[in-house]
Amino acid sequence: MRFILYFKKLTIKQTVLFSLLLLVAIGIYLHLSKERDVYDIVQGKKHYGTLLLSCEIEGLPIFIDEQQVGVTRKEVQTFKLPVRGVYGTADHEVVVRQEVDAEREYYFCERFSFNRYIDVEKKPVKQIVLSLSPPEDHTFPPIQQALDLRLKPDLLARKTGLVRDVKLKHNRAWNMTEDESCLYVLTRAEKDLNRPSEREPVEGEYVEVYDKKTLAFIGEQQLQPIFVYDSFDTYNSIAVDDDTIYIGNRVAQLLRLEKQSLKPKRAAPEEIDGWISGLSRFQDYLIAYGEGDRITVFKNDELLYVIDEKKHYPDNIEQIHDYDDYNRINNVFIHKGLLYATNFRGFINVYALEDGRFVKQINTIKYEEEWNYVVGRNIEAAGVYQERYLYFSIDLAGLLILDSQTGAVSQIPTLFPHEKEYSELFHEELDVTKQTDIYKMVFYRHFLLFSEVNARNEFLYAYDLESRKIVHTFKGHRGDITELFLHGNHLTGLSSEGRLYRWDLSVLEQPLAAE
Repeated sequence: MRFILYFKKLTIKQTVLFSLLLLVAIGIYLHLSKERDVYDIVQGKKHYGTLLLSCEIEGLPIFIDEQQVGVTRKEVQTFKLPVRGVYGTADHEVVVRQEVDAEREYYFCERFSFNRYIDVEKKPVKQIVLSLSPPEDHTFPPIQQALDLRLKPDLLARKTGLVRDVKLKHNRAWNMTEDESCLYVLTRAEKDLNRPSEREPVEGEYVEVYDKKTLAFIGEQQLQPIFVYDSFDTYNSIAVDDDTIYIGNRVAQLLRLEKQSLKPKRAAPEEIDGWISGLSRFQDYLIAYGEGDRITVFKNDELLYVIDEKKHYPDNIEQIHDYDDYNRINNVFIHKGLLYATNFRGFINVYALEDGRFVKQINTIKYEEEWNYVVGRNIEAAGVYQERYLYFSIDLAGLLILDSQTGAVSQIPTLFPHEKEYSELFHEELDVTKQTDIYKMVFYRHFLLFSEVNARNEFLYAYDLESRKIVHTFKGHRGDITELFLHGNHLTGLSSEGRLYRWDLSVLEQPLAAE
């Protein structure tokens, strides 16, 4: 009654305001209820999605999420897939595998997801038809898929040079650095993963330390949890000097850890302008870079200067399609007192390391007839060959090579052999040459060793700089290789799936045919 009397005393203006606030409150409640209902519906289902699987060869064991669920048949089999992963996402791995003889096996593996926002009542379906020689299929996504008759992974690995395979303490990794004796890896522990056997009892990010010679585990330290919306990792860059491990994160902080104890050296992280995606060490310099086109340079642990790349944009940058979305520096490296900075927009700026003074620019921004607009291609990896030639990888466009003595610039569009294939659909020959998209590269003698990420094959390749051919393909590992280091005549790589690999480079003396 008192509430009714009070409501009658309100002015028209107060009544309107009160009504609006009430409507907003009701809207928020209904929205949260809807989100909760969707989540509850998904979690309450015994299965979320259906796999339809048939195979040309019968009797091969079928594994779904590492559990054997039956054997292959020529007729279609139906498997109901349970909810897995984060927030109700149904992530699955299907493997068909059986030994043929001492060297070979039948093998098929595919990972796929059903998103929780798809109406679960419609039962999303994944269909796979396995054949040894599948016919050309122009459907998207393809239904017909190849069942491989391949060398066993351990035999294949030995033949292609793999000599060590070490599982890290935690599930995922992307960044690694080294000093004279150790490897330092940023890893992530995740509770909710595709395969139940890899699930961990903890969630968090760590720095793990390994002996560089033996790859033996030395120790680890959990990093302070920091919430960043929609982020695979918060800590995404690492560098090391004589006594300090430097770690950068996505909230623009620089951490310093004692190398021996792995404990923080300072009470609080140092704030940097722009989140850090990379750290680089050179003599007494530490260079932090990332989003915002900012390069922060320290010398002897004291701030020396900050470079704002926006002051040195090329004249034609505004012609790039959506160029503002990619204001991030990819990589920096030092050569003969100059700092080279690569980015997403297709130009390389060069600065004097001593004082940050702008020196010159290499601009690869150009009009692409295929896409009908101006493109600034992503420039990622960088390296130096014979102390003279600077190599830069360009997104799906091979390598740009700068002669540091003459200033001449050349380009290799792709490192893979040229291939043509006749298309029944278009009734003409099409260029199907594999494009090169290098993520990491190192030089060994006259070989360029490189990896790609998010590629169809997770291989490493050796490109002979003299014959200009890919002469070897390293196989037998799992996941994208995101870091590469040379150790004498061995190559050490970090896999995104949380593994360290080591290859013996003596296999390059008798290379296998590249695939």
